[in-house]
Amino acid sequence: MSSTIGTAPAKAKPDFILVPGACHSSSCFAPTTALLEAEGYVVHGIELASVGGAAYVESFTPDVEIIAAKIHDVLSVGRDVVMVFHSYGGIPGSEALSSHLNPSASRSPGHGKIIHLFYLTAFVLPASSSLVSASGTPGPSWYIISACGTQVEVENPRSVFYNDVEAAVAEELVGKLRPHAYRALFSEVTCEPWREVA
Repeated sequence: MSSTIGTAPAKAKPDFILVPGACHSSSCFAPTTALLEAEGYVVHGIELASVGGAAYVESFTPDVEIIAAKIHDVLSVGRDVVMVFHSYGGIPGSEALSSHLNPSASRSPGHGKIIHLFYLTAFVLPASSSLVSASGTPGPSWYIISACGTQVEVENPRSVFYNDVEAAVAEELVGKLRPHAYRALFSEVTCEPWREVA
């Protein structure tokens, strides 16, 4: 008599949610997105409300809400998630995870989970701190703050952001930068998800 041993179904690959930094859109992740998609991953790019808006936001809350909504959408259909944060994106990105990492929160069957956090040259802040408190008011010397105090741009972005990138690529990336909402940099995080997820 022969017997067969069944094999467990292959686990679905997690989705990636990519959160850009200040002044950047999700297009900055285009090369990374292409590599991940070529390996069969689903990638979700975030467009931050604090970047290039017609009316500049007064806190990071709109960014947090955008990121949290995307996390909810992906987890609610049973997909696990890998979060990737760049620079400023680590701040609203961390805050957006507050409700998803609460051990007392109920999780319905088939609900996905956050499995990894990647902070790529990103701010990993303790609770009750902000980008400005971590870097000093009013910010780095290369900040160009508008006269009305609503937006910030970067002096010599080629050097600040892309000093190790070949010139042609750097020039293209610089052309995509947008002003950032300055007041969003004062928002304080209330949670530390990096203590809970590898």
